[in-house]
Amino acid sequence: GLGPNEGSPARVVPMGAWLDRVPTTAPDALERRTLVFLGHLVPRQGVRLVIEAVALLRRRGVKACAEIIGRGPLEGELRTLAKSEGVEGSVAFHGFVADHKVVERLLASASIAVAPYEPDAASFTRFADPGKLKAYLAAGLPILLTRVPPNANELAEQAGAEIIPFDAAGIADAVERLLAAPPEWKRRREAALNAAEDYDWPRLLGPALASLGYRSERR
Repeated sequence: GLGPNEGSPARVVPMGAWLDRVPTTAPDALERRTLVFLGHLVPRQGVRLVIEAVALLRRRGVKACAEIIGRGPLEGELRTLAKSEGVEGSVAFHGFVADHKVVERLLASASIAVAPYEPDAASFTRFADPGKLKAYLAAGLPILLTRVPPNANELAEQAGAEIIPFDAAGIADAVERLLAAPPEWKRRREAALNAAEDYDWPRLLGPALASLGYRSERR
């Protein structure tokens, strides 16, 4: 029953990253030819497609590997898939990594980040601001993602991301193009790092807290 001016003030800010501590990809990280996926191992995350894409690339004669960071009910099935596709040695499963600094180091050691969300009309990702996308940006990773998160187009226009179809061939095609174009990869790496500046937690939280009446006290 509170009126519009009777409740506690609130501000909504996007997900961010601690840029002062996050390691970033090296300028020659493309040479590692490594895809990275961070997230819950469930169908809507599309992680199965990452493994299938690595297998497809290998069949095309394109060297690539993948790092899977996260745990979930599909883990056993995904390990079996990697084995059946003949890429067991090219897909590393790290499971749940408790220390986020270790996650950040793993991201920074990769070449390309993947976020192939399933385009399901009932998926809450259509209304979310996934934190992993900001972690990818902070690491300076070019992102491949489906047009599911509400900021997908913005990331494509401003942060060096690429919208891909929800299938393994689409991922493989995008990866193959990028692996063959180091100048384009470097451009997209710089775009990701530049975009990440807008999501630095101090930049996001300072003005938001100040607008709510909080002030920083230096001692």
